[in-house]
Amino acid sequence: MIGEQETATLTIQKPLNEAIKLLRRALAEGGLEIAADLDMAARIRKALRIEFTPCRVLLVDCPVALLEALALDRSAAVLLPLHLVVTGQDGFTMVHFLNPAAALYSGLPVTARAAVSKLQARVAVAVESISIRQDPLELIA
Repeated sequence: MIGEQETATLTIQKPLNEAIKLLRRALAEGGLEIAADLDMAARIRKALRIEFTPCRVLLVDCPVALLEALALDRSAAVLLPLHLVVTGQDGFTMVHFLNPAAALYSGLPVTARAAVSKLQARVAVAVESISIRQDPLELIA
């Protein structure tokens, strides 16, 4: 997939904290869960004493989809739970995640690729419901 963007970026026209609340709601409405919420800026600030732009990593999954993916092929665990990188900038929030058309997916076995792609598509739909598209995104379900 030469020329494909490896990541998709979507913009939410809200400050970071408001956008995180919207993301949580949209993901929950899509039957998805946030397995972990990592505040990377706070970690850098604490460990290195450097101020950093707000940056959170949300680890998103769905227990049923996770079971399906891992039952079919354990190599799916490389990409699960899915990572959403959420950054705040000038009153806007950017959400970055791996594009379902990225080359990384083509390296997975077919059984793992299908399960991961379904989950990726659900996450993309939830995020797109509250955002505007920044980069082209190809959904593969």
